[in-house]
Amino acid sequence: METVSLTISAEMFARLQSYAVPLVDTTDTILQRLCDHWDASPPAKAGFRRHVIDTPLVKPEPTSFKTSRGVPLPIPLALYADYAGKRIEVSLTADGFAYNGRYFSDPSSVAVAAKKDLGASDTQASTNGWTFWMLGDRTGVPQSLDTIRQAWLTEQSRRQKERVSKLA
Repeated sequence: METVSLTISAEMFARLQSYAVPLVDTTDTILQRLCDHWDASPPAKAGFRRHVIDTPLVKPEPTSFKTSRGVPLPIPLALYADYAGKRIEVSLTADGFAYNGRYFSDPSSVAVAAKKDLGASDTQASTNGWTFWMLGDRTGVPQSLDTIRQAWLTEQSRRQKERVSKLA
């Protein structure tokens, strides 16, 4: 795909970011969605293009869930853990980590709830949910949920360095 450079103000860039789905959208996909919305608006008069969008921009279905500490995770996501000889399964939805009809905002709280349901005491249930929950990757090798978090942290660090270098 051929690309071109476009200069926009910081305020306009911030507005574009407000429409973005974290870890999914690029500036190009946001602009495509805005243009699609513009094209779908009926013209004000025959032969004229609409200059004002008077209908709200429809946000896409969420593709990620932000944990209580702000880490976005892709949805839907099926997670599992083996504990006390039992397999525990949790799904990540737009509402959070779904387990036994309840929703949790972070992996550790749902891990504690699951372990307590299997008879663990408060002390035994204390768990780092990022390493407790597993997911299978494309090759079938289980990986901890922490692998997604580490990738996100690395991306955040890269973006911060990029922002700082642009200011220098």
